Amino acid sequence: MKTRVAQGQLCPNPRCGADNALTAAVCACCGTPLRQLLGRGAVVRARYRVDALCGSGGFGAVYRATDLATGQTVALKENLAHRTVARFEREARLLMALDHPHLPKVHAVFTDEDTGRAYLVMDFVPGESLESWVAHRGCLTWQEAQAVFGQIVAAVAYLHQQGVIHRDIKPSNILLRRYWAQASVDDWEEVILPPPGLTETAIAKLTDRARFQRGWAYWQDGWRLQKLKRHGWTLGGVCLGGDSPGGPEYQVWVILGDGGVVARFCDCPDFRRERFCKHLVALLLAWVYEPHKFEVVAEKMGHRLAHRLLPHLTPQWHAMLVDFGVAKALEPINPARPHSSSLVAWTDGFSPPEQYQSGAAVDARADQYALAATLLFALTGRLPPDALTRMARRRQGKPDLPAKPLGVPEPVWQALRVALHLDPAQRFDNVLAFWDAAQDGIRAASPAHQKAAQCWLTEWANKLRRWAHALGFNLHR
Repeated sequence: MKTRVAQGQLCPNPRCGADNALTAAVCACCGTPLRQLLGRGAVVRARYRVDALCGSGGFGAVYRATDLATGQTVALKENLAHRTVARFEREARLLMALDHPHLPKVHAVFTDEDTGRAYLVMDFVPGESLESWVAHRGCLTWQEAQAVFGQIVAAVAYLHQQGVIHRDIKPSNILLRRYWAQASVDDWEEVILPPPGLTETAIAKLTDRARFQRGWAYWQDGWRLQKLKRHGWTLGGVCLGGDSPGGPEYQVWVILGDGGVVARFCDCPDFRRERFCKHLVALLLAWVYEPHKFEVVAEKMGHRLAHRLLPHLTPQWHAMLVDFGVAKALEPINPARPHSSSLVAWTDGFSPPEQYQSGAAVDARADQYALAATLLFALTGRLPPDALTRMARRRQGKPDLPAKPLGVPEPVWQALRVALHLDPAQRFDNVLAFWDAAQDGIRAASPAHQKAAQCWLTEWANKLRRWAHALGFNLHR
């Protein structure tokens, strides 16, 4: 399939992207040296039409293109340097085996016969790099960082589960897109909790047959039960003794629970805590067959999880981790042979010290270091100190990390210090443990968490008071 070359070339400056003549050496608009990139309108392999330049680097360029077979917008990554073809193909193989909402999906990889260049076709991800976002809009708040890095942490954890380490996590390799939508949240709403169900059979099992029959006859008389009330799940009333009205009166009550009757009381001589008297049986039968006779003093209230939409639009974030050019598969450490990682790749400020050494053991904890450094950059807008400088300061007996920057919550800073440790063995076991430590510290220190804990304690204290009151104790004194 032939590639139709456009009559021009695009400027490699992504802020310009102007069309230039094929013979031009510099861009006529911005003066950037040209690199023989594809021109707007070029069709690669008779299928992918170049629409615009997304970015370019030393090894290649990324175009926004249209798949003429499907009409979909795709990203077309072009490799310009023949010496990096193996690296380019490794990236393609790794990405084609992955499937995660916050990682780009690769659809095809091929070498064009006409130009001799290798291409990779993947999902087009609209957005702006975290590096550019911080430069033009300022650093992220912790709430914004939670939304963004929660997605990136999930993507990195997925990579590690698939046996892949990225090795190049940094702000320029995280693409962000913020949009506004009506968000849904989980909330707790107060509801009335109806009393648990009760049956005649269940009542009969609470006492012996003789007492149950006497209680049945007692209830059937109709006039013996007076002042029936319900307070939540507590049933109470007055039972008239004797053969006619005007006899002795007995106070009687029961507390219902999910498992049936959880507490009961009657001040008649026949009442024993281990068995039901006829007055209690009559009260329960009245509840089963004549619940309308109970005056409701108060309902038992509870809370249930409710899914509701917020009444206003809220900012939503979508983040993608890109550029797998130096990613590699995790290999078990074999002391009998040197490490196979001959490619030395690092980015000052974001790469851990082990990535500066050829043949050094690099595992998933390297991504944890880079992720923590990127989070620190997002929260402060400042480039973290590089690993070699930190090691030199440590040898001099100086602190290798600065004091806690403003804008970084204390619990997050403590988690960052662990993840940024120069010794991989001193870091968290995995990126999920690092993220949990940062978030758990914030939740434990937040006023909302403290208020929720206080509400929980108050609710249980009130329950204990009600139970004690039902048993004849007074905890208010």
